[in-house]
Amino acid sequence: MKAPSWKQQVLLVINDLDVRHQSLAVFGKESRCAVVENGTEAVTQLEKSDFQVLIIDEKALVDAHGNSPVSFLELTQYANQLNQGLTIIVLVNKILSQAGEFARKSGATLIMDRKDFSTERMIYVIRVMRKRTFRTVLIDDLNIDEMETDIYHYLPLSDRYAIAFPKNEPFSVARREKLQELKISHLFVLEADFNKLVHALQEKADQVGGHKPILTQQLSLIRDQYKKTLIALFDVSTDGNIHAGKVLYEEMMDLVSKIEVLVTSFKDYYECLEKLPYPRWSTLAHGINSAIYALVFAKICNLENTHEITMAALFHNVGLSEINQSLHDQSEAEMSIIELNVYKKHVSASLELLKQKRMVIPKTVELAIAQHHENYNGTGFPERLIGEAISPGARLLSIVGSFDYFASVKPKQKKKTPSEAWNELKNVQGPSQTLYSKFDPDFIAALDQFFRPTM
Repeated sequence: MKAPSWKQQVLLVINDLDVRHQSLAVFGKESRCAVVENGTEAVTQLEKSDFQVLIIDEKALVDAHGNSPVSFLELTQYANQLNQGLTIIVLVNKILSQAGEFARKSGATLIMDRKDFSTERMIYVIRVMRKRTFRTVLIDDLNIDEMETDIYHYLPLSDRYAIAFPKNEPFSVARREKLQELKISHLFVLEADFNKLVHALQEKADQVGGHKPILTQQLSLIRDQYKKTLIALFDVSTDGNIHAGKVLYEEMMDLVSKIEVLVTSFKDYYECLEKLPYPRWSTLAHGINSAIYALVFAKICNLENTHEITMAALFHNVGLSEINQSLHDQSEAEMSIIELNVYKKHVSASLELLKQKRMVIPKTVELAIAQHHENYNGTGFPERLIGEAISPGARLLSIVGSFDYFASVKPKQKKKTPSEAWNELKNVQGPSQTLYSKFDPDFIAALDQFFRPTM
């Protein structure tokens, strides 16, 4: 398996050769990885260089006599003091919930079980946690006379970012309207400049009056909360803790409520689909976009339990963390029989990750996740269920997953409108009888009627 092509400055405090080998495989050749075998060496490295990721194997901090001159808590606290933006992952054999909470307060981003450690899980976790170069800005929020930061837009045909609005130049409403005519609803700002831009947007909104909400900020807060809940699923210190599971479930449902507030802030559902979802695919974007589509599609199809279906959409694919990460980039049609059998395991793995937190998961959520790869005609997996034997939530998620694939902006391709993405989904599925045999025909008819006026 080839590691993702990301550039990271990484410090590994690991003396176990197997764990070290698996950790190095996560980052690949484009990252710069320093490896030390004990806490003293780690402190020296942290004082010499800036790192983005620190992975500490608790075993490496114990000497031949069983003593720990530098504990992982001390090392975590010190590293966090030197660099508060550092992602710190600690590998332990066992840890109590109270100690885990203290470790997180000390700066640890995530505490993982050494026994469950794998390259696949670590790649998934780093995908979620790593810092991005750009943050997303909704173009409708841009209301200031002069930009204090460069604002970029993504050019999919050339797969690059270009400056749309230069820093310290007069803001051009005409240019914004031109981008809107081109159906460009998202722009981008460097991560380091994001908070400055949001602050300027809020100040301008307050001056104008009415205290208009900054949707860019609200979407960013949802992204950060979603990121936090995903990370919490992999934190070994809360496994089996009923109270922690209850809190995590409440945070998940709060996230769903915030998504609903954001969705309903648009004048209609089509405008929401056009302007809100993240344009480019990522692990975080796919989860949030799936939730947006699930909520909107469930309301269009007059389904009950929309909050539970939306929650299922957020977490239905978290089990992909447990399989070969290269399969993320393949369609099922491209997979060999062996690869497909591996891929199928992510369904049960998603539920297992939720259940190990001792959450009381509503049946609607459980069935939607367990059955989201079932096809209406019985050709899906894992149970080859047919028709209405598949739960309504799962039947909807099946459509949502396909729609997000076509709606996402891909390099070398033009951005599609929601209606164009819907039309492409239908065309790729082939004749109408094929489309209606894979997906619930009533849902397809309702959604087709929704998209048709805009085609």
